[in-house]
Amino acid sequence: MAGVAIERIGVTALHDAGFFGEGQLVALCDTGLDLGDSANLHPTLSHAPIEAVSYRPSRRWDDPHGHGTHLAGCLVGRGDGPEGPWSGSAPGAGLYLQSTYRSHSQPFGNRPPRIEGLLRTAWAAGARIHAHGWAERSGGGVYSMAAREIDRVAAELPELLIVVAVGNEGRYAGPGDGPAPGTLRSPSTARNALCVGAGKNHRPEHSRPFREFFEARQGGSGHAVIHTLPPPLLDDGWSLGPDAVAPFSGRGPTQDGRIKPDLIAPGTALLASRSRHPSCIFPTEWGASSDPHLALLGGTSGAVPLVAGAAAIARQVLIDEMGVSAPSSALLRAVLLNGADLLHGARVPNWNQGWGRLNLAGSLARAPDRSLRVFEEELREGDRFRIDLPMRDDGGPARITLAWTDPPGERLMSDLDLEVRGDDGVLRGNQPAGDAEFDRRNPQERVIVDRPGRELEVVVRAHRLDAGPQRFALAVAGPLA
Repeated sequence: MAGVAIERIGVTALHDAGFFGEGQLVALCDTGLDLGDSANLHPTLSHAPIEAVSYRPSRRWDDPHGHGTHLAGCLVGRGDGPEGPWSGSAPGAGLYLQSTYRSHSQPFGNRPPRIEGLLRTAWAAGARIHAHGWAERSGGGVYSMAAREIDRVAAELPELLIVVAVGNEGRYAGPGDGPAPGTLRSPSTARNALCVGAGKNHRPEHSRPFREFFEARQGGSGHAVIHTLPPPLLDDGWSLGPDAVAPFSGRGPTQDGRIKPDLIAPGTALLASRSRHPSCIFPTEWGASSDPHLALLGGTSGAVPLVAGAAAIARQVLIDEMGVSAPSSALLRAVLLNGADLLHGARVPNWNQGWGRLNLAGSLARAPDRSLRVFEEELREGDRFRIDLPMRDDGGPARITLAWTDPPGERLMSDLDLEVRGDDGVLRGNQPAGDAEFDRRNPQERVIVDRPGRELEVVVRAHRLDAGPQRFALAVAGPLA
């Protein structure tokens, strides 16, 4: 269930420390919520402050489809029933629901024609995190109109973190090949959005081979996938065994070569709230729950609320514990990407998994020998920001991540460089050790220093700024002295 998923992404450690997302409002744009009755909320959601707005002609916000109720459970739900105690990632946060249901065949059919309106309405309601799990038809890494709108709104509302799904169109080039590139869907091509892909959950009692999942989708996208997957992946349990990116999860790069997704979170066999609407008929491809209030679903859409809830907790910690009064979305991206764990033995971010699987405990440096420092500064072209960070000798690796909200435009408008000097030599953001090149495509860069030594020198340079001065955020986690 979502409770197992949040342990896999390091959220449980923050719950144990007393952080549940209190004081944060997260917007979720999806089908609807349960019966659409504020006086009769779903038992797994009745504890949460919930406000709803509908874009349907009827102005109803009930959920005949079930997708929105399930995602709300992954975000703010909690309960204890036949499946045992469980929790969404931020059960203390408030929920601002935007209902866009039209029909079972068009569950998001009443979305406004422009995503900008959804984002600005959520901001006006007080939400500082906006999540949606749907993807548009345009794929192939195209920088779409919706992606442009996200980048523009993010630049105008720098505190608004926008979390989107990469889509479920992942496939393989052939039985003997790796994942096919460029299978992500719009609007996950936005530079300033936090784009989420799906990894494996760990629920052995609900695990079956991926072959069964794709066979259930024969005739749709699954038909194209099942003939390209190598047999070991087809026979792999979808919520059993080592961490891995789910084969259906969309991959980058974007058409201009940027890394997407940004993060991976569990997206298989997620147990969370089931809509009580009489018209709701859940698909059975992921199995069934013994709890009538819960349902099993999967996909990159389910990974989105897990990440959005983790972002709400990160925002709570930054405000309540670290004294950052108004954390920017760039700072949240820097913090979340900084602690992410790369899978499959990767050493640098890539278009298969981005910067890795979310690890909130690592991002917020909750281990006894770790600490977190954050910075938000501004650079003009040709300027640089430098800081020397004393380290403890015996504290293990250090992580440094730079992120900024890029001005709207067809390509990367601000190009900043991250360079770190320590006992491992000179390391540059997103590049392998020893590489003298800088990343010229992505608005976030990370360096992992295995042996920091007694001091790290961290430098951020403004290589090219096409739209004037650029603010940036920097997160540093490690054995800081």
